[in-house]
Amino acid sequence: GLLYGPGELRISGIARFLRRWPLFPVPGDGSYPMFPLRTEDLAAAVAAALERPATAGRTYELGAEVPVRLDDLVDMVAARIGRPRPKVHLPLGLCRVLGAAAEVLSRNPLLFVEQVKAMQAEVRPPDTRAAREDLGFSTPPFAEGLDALVRTWPPPP
Repeated sequence: GLLYGPGELRISGIARFLRRWPLFPVPGDGSYPMFPLRTEDLAAAVAAALERPATAGRTYELGAEVPVRLDDLVDMVAARIGRPRPKVHLPLGLCRVLGAAAEVLSRNPLLFVEQVKAMQAEVRPPDTRAAREDLGFSTPPFAEGLDALVRTWPPPP
């Protein structure tokens, strides 16, 4: 999944990278699916679970029902900041090495070794049926949530 909301570092980090560099490196072929979840929707689900005794001991899956491919996420961010960039797809083996280096060299790396490992695993969409029924869970399509997030960003320097 991809947790996002005001103050997050991942999507805003992608925007910063797109503003600075002429190309955007994408791990693998860019088809890795993510099921984004806004922080406010996570918080609402947790609050609902705490308020309802029937949810004690239950596990809920949360996230968007429709996946967003990594390539599409980068394009969506680029469009919203007016910085479309060509993407360069990098082999996942190289990304593991780059992720390890980023973890050592950066306080807020855009790439992690565990993230690259996850890109090699099978990903299934979250089954949010129980969360919708028990908690009233919902989250907007990513494009809508991204629009709201971008409006919280300060103007670029």
